[in-house]
Amino acid sequence: MALEGWRKLMDFGRTKNPRTMKNALLLSILFCTLGTAQAQNGVITLLHLGQPTFFYQPASDLNDAIGAAFHGDTIVLPGGEVGPSASVNITKRLTIIGAGIYPTGAPVTNATTMSQAGNVNYNLYLTATGSGSSFEGIGFTRGIYFNSNVSNITFSRCNIGPIGYANVNQSSPTDLVISQSVLHSGMTFHSGIGLAMSNCILGGNLYFGTSPSNAYINQCIFLNANNSGVGYNPGVMYTNCAFLNSSTNGMAINHASTYDHCWFAPTNGFPLVTFGTQPVHIGDKIAAFSASYFINANATDFAYDKDYTPVPSPTNPMLGNGVDGQNIGLYGPGTTGWKDLAIPSNPHWTQFTPNGNINTTGGTIQVHIKAEAQQN
Repeated sequence: MALEGWRKLMDFGRTKNPRTMKNALLLSILFCTLGTAQAQNGVITLLHLGQPTFFYQPASDLNDAIGAAFHGDTIVLPGGEVGPSASVNITKRLTIIGAGIYPTGAPVTNATTMSQAGNVNYNLYLTATGSGSSFEGIGFTRGIYFNSNVSNITFSRCNIGPIGYANVNQSSPTDLVISQSVLHSGMTFHSGIGLAMSNCILGGNLYFGTSPSNAYINQCIFLNANNSGVGYNPGVMYTNCAFLNSSTNGMAINHASTYDHCWFAPTNGFPLVTFGTQPVHIGDKIAAFSASYFINANATDFAYDKDYTPVPSPTNPMLGNGVDGQNIGLYGPGTTGWKDLAIPSNPHWTQFTPNGNINTTGGTIQVHIKAEAQQN
C-alpha cells in the first residue's frame, strides 16, 4: 500500500493540509516512537511489548539490540549499512525487518544491508534457541549459517549471499521458508533439509546431499543452473521453475529430484539438455534461452535493473506451461508471486521532499511525504 500527501501531525492519514518542517520532523520522531515506520538512518529500534528502545550507530549496533531483546521481540533496522563489527548470533526468536533491498524501493532511507564489516568471518549464525525467527527486507552479503536443530526460520524479500551449514557435522534446518528473495550463491547443505521456497531468483544450485530432503521449490528462476551429480537432492520437488544456462556445453540434469512442469533453457537449446536416469519429469519444457522471453533479463546473474516478467507472446515457453496451465517463473500463481521492488511489510519513507515555494521569512517549508509497505 502507499500512504502519501500532506500529513497532519496528530491526525495522520486524515488530512492533506500543509505542515511546517518542524511538524514533519516531529512526525518522523513520532513514527519511530510508535515503531510503525522505518527508523531514520543509523537508528536501530527494538520493540518489546510495544515499547521502543533505540540504539544509535556507531556507538551501538545490532548485537546490542539482540542482547537487550527478549524472545518474540521485533527489531526494526534503518536503511543503509547495519553491519556490526562482530558475528551476529541469533539465540532468541526474533523478527528483524529492514527497509528493503532495492535501491529504487527505498530511495529515502536507502536499502538495508548487512555486509562483512571489517572481517570476512563476521557472519550471521542461527542457533536452535533462535528457532522461529524471521527476516525481511534485508540485504545480506555476509554468510548466513545454521547450527544444529534450527527450525521454523523465514526469509522474505531478502538479498542473500552464501547460506548453508555452520559446520558440516551439524544437522540441516527444518521448516526453512524463503520467499520473494534473491539468493546469489544458491544453497548448500549435506544431510537433507526441510525447505519451502517460492518466487525466488537463485544465482546457483541447491546442494542437499544424498540424504532425502523434504523440500518444495515453487515458481523460482535458477540462473546459470548446472549439474550437481547423480543421486543428489532426493526428495526435492521443483514446480513451475525455470532453469537458465548460458553455457555452450548445454545442460546436464542428474539430480535425484522431481521436476513438475519446469522449463530447462540453455542458450544452445534442444537437444543439448541431458537428463540422468534418476530424475522424475512431469510435463517439462525444453526451449533455448532467449532474453526476449523476459522484459529485461539474462541467464547468468541478477542485477536490480533486470526484469524477469515474461513477455506476453504465444511462443513464450513460460506462459501456460506450468501446473494446471499456470505460468512458469516468478510471477505466479495468482497474487502470491514476486512483487516488484520487494517492498517489505514495515512502512518506510519513500518520499520526503519540499513542495512548492519555500517561505524563508516565516520559516515554513511545505513537505510532501510518502510511505510504502506491502503485506503479501
